[in-house]
Amino acid sequence: MGEKGIIIGLLILYAFILALTFTLNYFLIIRPTGKEFLGFVNIPFVKKEELTDEQIYMVRKHTARMLATITLFVSILFASIHYGMIRTALVQQNTLGAMVPCMTAVLIVLPIFYMWKIYHNVVK
Repeated sequence: MGEKGIIIGLLILYAFILALTFTLNYFLIIRPTGKEFLGFVNIPFVKKEELTDEQIYMVRKHTARMLATITLFVSILFASIHYGMIRTALVQQNTLGAMVPCMTAVLIVLPIFYMWKIYHNVVK
C-alpha cells in the first residue's frame, strides 16, 4: 500500500486544491458585487475607497484569471509528478523530470505577474 498510498494521497490532495481554488474563485471573487469584493483583496499600494468601478472590475478580472491560471498549472504540476513517479517506479528515469521544477518556477512567477498587471491597471 506504500507506493499506491502516495499516488492516492496526491490525487486526494489535488482534488482538495481544485475544490479550494474553485471555492475561493467563485465565492470571494466572482460572486460579490461592487466594493463588497474588495473586502477580500488586499492591495497595499492603493486606497480601496478611491477605486472607480472600472478599476474594481479590472482587479476582479485579473484576480479571477490568476486563480484560474494557477489551477491550470497546479494540474500540470500534479500530472507531471504522477508521470515522473510512475516512470521512476518502472526504472525508466531516475528523477521526476524537468517539468516539476519548471512548473514550480511558473507557479512562483504567476502571482508576481498578475500583481504587476493589477498595479498598472489601478495606478493609471
